[in-house]
Amino acid sequence: MNGIPKQLLGLLLAGGLLAGCGRKQKAPEEIALPELNRALQVWIMNKGSMPRDLNELTNFPAFVGRRLPTPPPGKKLTYDPATRQIVFADQ
Repeated sequence: MNGIPKQLLGLLLAGGLLAGCGRKQKAPEEIALPELNRALQVWIMNKGSMPRDLNELTNFPAFVGRRLPTPPPGKKLTYDPATRQIVFADQ
């Protein structure tokens, strides 16, 4: 009886690890544009300047494991200094 719990635990652990193998990883969720713009405003208020790259905004704790939105065809994600917003603009 002394070795049974360890063996059983080992089998359960191995089975649990194997059960997760072969599963497809879920693609990271996109950050919605309004969320991204709120994060940009917080960034500007805290740092006094724009981030060097919009990807820096994905470091916000609320955005961990998420990615920037994918622009529609013919558009790019960019900062509009006139409106101080992140927008999809023509390429």
